[in-house]
Amino acid sequence: MWNRPESHFQVLRKGWCRMFTKSYAIRIVAGLLLLSRFALAEAAPKREQAQIDRTGKLSVKTHRRRIQRLASTKRGSGREKRVATNKRGFTVVVPQNAPKDWSPLITWDRDKDSSSLFLIYVNAAQMDGVSIAGAQTGDRLEILDVSGVASFTKDKGNPLAAGISTLVAVGANAGLVAFGQAELVPVVTAADAFAQKQFKATGVKHKRRDGFGLDPGTGHRARQEGGVIVCMPGAGTTGTLYSGNSSHKNRWIKKNERRFDAIRPQHVARANGFFLVRGSTQQSRRRIQTDDHLITFLAWDHKFEDNAGYYRLLVKLTRDEFKERPIPRITRSKKVLRSRKISNLRK
Repeated sequence: MWNRPESHFQVLRKGWCRMFTKSYAIRIVAGLLLLSRFALAEAAPKREQAQIDRTGKLSVKTHRRRIQRLASTKRGSGREKRVATNKRGFTVVVPQNAPKDWSPLITWDRDKDSSSLFLIYVNAAQMDGVSIAGAQTGDRLEILDVSGVASFTKDKGNPLAAGISTLVAVGANAGLVAFGQAELVPVVTAADAFAQKQFKATGVKHKRRDGFGLDPGTGHRARQEGGVIVCMPGAGTTGTLYSGNSSHKNRWIKKNERRFDAIRPQHVARANGFFLVRGSTQQSRRRIQTDDHLITFLAWDHKFEDNAGYYRLLVKLTRDEFKERPIPRITRSKKVLRSRKISNLRK
């Protein structure tokens, strides 16, 4: 049977239908992928909070992923933006209205500077803290000064504003800089203004804690929340450490005393984390135990949504010079080695 040839209109109509159907399917698939991405992004914070509630810690991988996710956020008054990834592969996040050269993740160039001084502001309402990368085994960490007061109940800070840090001195100057020096005054003034605007409390006077976990009004030493915890490298896969709710009191500090290592919770002790103690230089000096991990400073808590305020730290990192020295090679003559071998055979 003879088939009537299709007209040009029919051919065009079929072609347009195929193109429309194909493009429509592509759009549907792309839309579904985009929706699934948004759904995963929205569910991630809940999963991470559940992990904190369950274990009291986050892994290094999760901590880095949170920093990268913070880089892409467009919400909040901080209006964070993403900048280039540094040489060690860490994504640097800088709030647009933050002072110049400040970041919640900064890399110490130990090959260039044998000693460096960092000024750090920790947002008590933000669970990621402030991190320093680049330290290696044997390097020394010193916390020279801690100030600031934060509230840990019935308050609302800015959980979308990351803490910030910057390099303020290197080399011999790192041991001489103090807050009162003229060189540091403009840096501290600009950073204080930013921190007070971004991290300020609403005036609540309950559960106020300084960087050592002490209530400045009553003198009460807190166990569950408040103060600064330092998460050190050498903790295996552990990145950041947290407290627990009333059902997990084993994650609280063991006694209402000064926070020496003897009363650390077990999960903090196992991960080499530590707290700050006023007047104790020994407690604030530590050796790095492994390479290429982050040193993270954050507020001690397990739930950060009702926190506000900030802590200011002056931190010094010093390179391990002994590690840089070449190990001398001991050589012995063949005659000496032969004589020792003969004497051992006689024995």
